[in-house]
Amino acid sequence: MEDHVAQTTAPEAPIVTRRPRRRRQPTAPETPIVVPRTRRRLKIAVSLVVVVAGLLLLLYGQEVVEVVENVYPPATRAGDDLAQVKYALQQERDKTEKLAGELTTTLAQVKQAPQQDRDKTQKLVGDLTTDLAQVKQALQQERDKTEKLAGELTTTLAQVKQALKLAIQ
Repeated sequence: MEDHVAQTTAPEAPIVTRRPRRRRQPTAPETPIVVPRTRRRLKIAVSLVVVVAGLLLLLYGQEVVEVVENVYPPATRAGDDLAQVKYALQQERDKTEKLAGELTTTLAQVKQAPQQDRDKTQKLVGDLTTDLAQVKQALQQERDKTEKLAGELTTTLAQVKQALKLAIQ
């Protein structure tokens, strides 16, 4: 811990030596270990809880056993328990199969819905295309009729003009 310097006769070259450090040996405490009050109180509280629980078990243990036996009667035979478990398991399987079937049906309906919507849309597009073609055809017929009437009107007007010219002369 402390460094000791050894001096030689020559003051020009001092030699420094160190002693190896010693480990302190643990000594026994001179004063007893003091447990804080809160720790001491906690130990007392735990001890009291254990004592009270033991006393309650001694006093009311048999009554608790009787209540538990009334609520959960012991099995008369292991076979009965096994049969009950098998029956409950079969009911759960049936319920699961039923739900799986319903799920499969619903999934099929959901998958079919877009296809049905596409079919309806295609049908509507086809109907609209047909209607548009009919309207275009009717419009063309009206144009042709109008052009024919315009031609006849022009011819008739020319004939009327010719007749007027001849009548005037």
